[in-house]
Amino acid sequence: AWAPDGTGRLLTTCYDDTLRIWERLHIQGDGAGASTERGKRSAGTREAAPALQIRHNCNTGRWIVPFRAIWAPAADGVIVGSMQRQMHLLDAGTGKLVKAYESELMTAIPARNA
Repeated sequence: AWAPDGTGRLLTTCYDDTLRIWERLHIQGDGAGASTERGKRSAGTREAAPALQIRHNCNTGRWIVPFRAIWAPAADGVIVGSMQRQMHLLDAGTGKLVKAYESELMTAIPARNA
């Protein structure tokens, strides 16, 4: 999901139990480099690296759709569900848990957020 504040940051939820925040990518060199074989790059390209990696259990099992993290409206936080029927608010700058929201009325795993 793209950050709603227009900064060009990208939030990804991955199967390796990691949420990643990517900054705008700046390619150095002449840009003529291209991927010729899987895993091999020619001159002029640079591997992209995320600005922040947040460990989070993204495995939902067989019967629940995968988690999908979203940005908080001000793009200063990340919201993602958990298998404990909680919503986690994480700081987008540090990745630390700000608050875990839960309710006895939440009877399902919150895998998707609107």
